[in-house]
Amino acid sequence: MILQELAQLKEQGLDYFKDYYNLIDASQFVIFLLTFLIRIFSEKDDAVLLILFEAVLLFQSFNKVFYFVRIYDDFNFILIMAT
Repeated sequence: MILQELAQLKEQGLDYFKDYYNLIDASQFVIFLLTFLIRIFSEKDDAVLLILFEAVLLFQSFNKVFYFVRIYDDFNFILIMAT
């Protein structure tokens, strides 16, 4: 997925960030990397920055799910069947 996003970024340039979904993908990847690095180098798991990043990641994940539900009818059907 990362390679596909990088290819899309190379092809579109800065226009890549004009699409809301691409902006969420890119920011989610960066925040996940920062969270991972904080967990590796921090001695405490309750660092304020770590908790903040995890909250943002959770919000972005819900945002992506709702984006998929709105765009893809098949995904909406799968979500309804899962519940």
